[in-house]
Amino acid sequence: MQPHERLLTLLDDSPLIKEHRTVELKIVDQETFSFKVRAKITDEFSLQIRYLQDEEFVRYSYQLFTTKAILRWDNAEHFLELPNFPHHFHDEKGNRHGSELKGEVLFDVQMVLVEVEKYLKEKGIL
Repeated sequence: MQPHERLLTLLDDSPLIKEHRTVELKIVDQETFSFKVRAKITDEFSLQIRYLQDEEFVRYSYQLFTTKAILRWDNAEHFLELPNFPHHFHDEKGNRHGSELKGEVLFDVQMVLVEVEKYLKEKGIL
């Protein structure tokens, strides 16, 4: 089973996710693929997951959004000073922090879902 399929199963099993759809999917082989998935959490809030992997690198981003980005995690290599470079997190105020994500989509998405749920509960949305 491809990582994309396993991700969809994980989203299906999450009580936080109401529905999801694959926006982009390109599979070359087991080592080279990319996808973008959008998952609806509430009528207002969604989570977008972008993931690109080939034999040499992994690029990812997770974004909680409404009409604008709220929380973002990614591994773009532009904040060398942060712990766990290149993995980092942008909070709702635009501040950047080191992130514990690893670039392993099935591991990372579970951490992101926990943080998204925590954020939405703190804001009184859930």
